[in-house]
Amino acid sequence: MTVKDYLGGLFDYSFKPSTLASIMEARGLDGDGEKQLAEIRNLELARADLLIFISTSSHGASKKVQRGNRSASLSNGSYSRLDLRAIANSIYKKWDEPIVGGGSVYFKKIFDIQ
Repeated sequence: MTVKDYLGGLFDYSFKPSTLASIMEARGLDGDGEKQLAEIRNLELARADLLIFISTSSHGASKKVQRGNRSASLSNGSYSRLDLRAIANSIYKKWDEPIVGGGSVYFKKIFDIQ
């Protein structure tokens, strides 16, 4: 099995070839190479990158289904965007990579209301 087939088959989600290619290149993976020859660290980090991609895409963890003039978004599995990020961050933490979205939220005072 190639690295590209392995990563693409991890999720019930259709990635553009360019998305897979850019993530594999960023992690130093050869998409046409054999999965068994790839470093486990890079495979897991690429998986985490794909989880973050899904969690931030416009479709997120759902897919749109249309019947006639009606449409609905159906959950793509049992994971929310936050769940996907939590899974990815646990992988990043395992390999001492920076986590995504770990900062504090604060409100900046823009003007006074009187």
